Amino acid sequence: MANLHDISWGNRATSDNKKNEETRKNLEQFRAAYLIVWISLNAVYGYAIIYIQRTSQDFFILVLTVLVTGQVLIKLSAAIVNSIYECITACRLKNRGQHYREIREDDHKIKEKAVRDINRDKFKQDRLELMKKDVNANLKVNTHKNRR
Repeated sequence: MANLHDISWGNRATSDNKKNEETRKNLEQFRAAYLIVWISLNAVYGYAIIYIQRTSQDFFILVLTVLVTGQVLIKLSAAIVNSIYECITACRLKNRGQHYREIREDDHKIKEKAVRDINRDKFKQDRLELMKKDVNANLKVNTHKNRR
C-alpha cells in the first residue's frame, strides 16, 4: 500500500515540466492520506474485535464480519465488472484495428493493381513503339531494295 507510487512498467512520461511536478505532489499527498486512513481503519477494526471479544458480545463480531465481508464483495464485484469492461473495450479496439487493417490492405491491393495496370500499359506502349520501329526499318529496307 505504501508503494503505490512506484508501480510502473516503463511507460511513464520522462519530461519534468511544472504540470507533471504538480501532479506528482498531488499523488504523493493522496497516497499519504490514503495510507493514513487505511492504517487507522485497520487499527479501529482490530481494537473493536479485541474489545468485543473481551466483553463477550458475539453479535457485534458478526456485524463487523458482515460489514468487512460486504466491503470485500463490493470490491470483488467492481473488479469483475472492470475486467469485463476492459475485455470488451480491448475486443472493440482489436476489431476496429482489424477493420482499419483490412481497409489498409484493400488500399494496398488497389495501389498494387494500379501499378500493375500502369506497368502493363507502359509495356504495351513500349512494344508498340518497337513494332513501329521494326515496321519503319522494314519499310526503309524495302524502299532501298525497290530503288535498286
